[in-house]
Amino acid sequence: MPVIPFRSPPDDRPAETRTPRWPQTAWVNLRLAAGRLVNQCRIPGAIQPMHINDKLSGQTLDVTVGPFFTCISVNGRDYYFCRFSGRLDGTGVGCR
Repeated sequence: MPVIPFRSPPDDRPAETRTPRWPQTAWVNLRLAAGRLVNQCRIPGAIQPMHINDKLSGQTLDVTVGPFFTCISVNGRDYYFCRFSGRLDGTGVGCR
């Protein structure tokens, strides 16, 4: 029985490595530059209201966003951050 050799790609690389990666790296570099610029301007990051129940550690985390403050509650301990500057404004226990 004759052996039929398969043709290899012209540059002997797998097909997935011949695809251009510049769109992916350009997008990552653009996001990185934008993130650094926003950090230099001291613009606070956005966060959405959510409830997280960590089954591994047994901790609960609640995030609420109000008109003036963002409250992050970890196991009933509340941490209030200014909505506009992102700075810590105070703490409390079960104030809501």
